[in-house]
Amino acid sequence: MRIISSDSIDLRRWRTEHGESNREQLQRLLEHLPRAMEQELTERQRQVVEMYFYRNMSEVQIARELQVNPSTVCRTLQRATNRLRRVLLYAV
Repeated sequence: MRIISSDSIDLRRWRTEHGESNREQLQRLLEHLPRAMEQELTERQRQVVEMYFYRNMSEVQIARELQVNPSTVCRTLQRATNRLRRVLLYAV
């Protein structure tokens, strides 16, 4: 059983009343993402990111299609997302 304290209720109320919406940040991020992918990622990184996020393929499915080891796909995806995160941090 989860017990909700009055402190957590007050925090939720404060966030509702004072919290900033991240809608604008998300919009800027989505605007900059295609260019960041094109300019910052290698062709293979871009390919893996598109397969994983846009085509909803698993790492194993991507590995089969590209004929590489799943661990290679995992590392490529990590490097690509880390690079995009660093680059896009300044866009939002």
